[in-house]
Amino acid sequence: MDRLGTLAELFVEDVNKEDSAVLESFENILDFLYKIILVAGSPFLLYVLLQFSNLP
Repeated sequence: MDRLGTLAELFVEDVNKEDSAVLESFENILDFLYKIILVAGSPFLLYVLLQFSNLP
């Protein structure tokens, strides 16, 4: 239990810093996921637009 408390204290201390490694990691992960969504979503959006533009 002491180890978990120590890890929690280290986490809180790091998050409160201006150059936090935890927040920088989350930023990099979210930036990567956003790029994946854009790349994967563009062909789908193009497909949907082409399907609806051919309505009689």
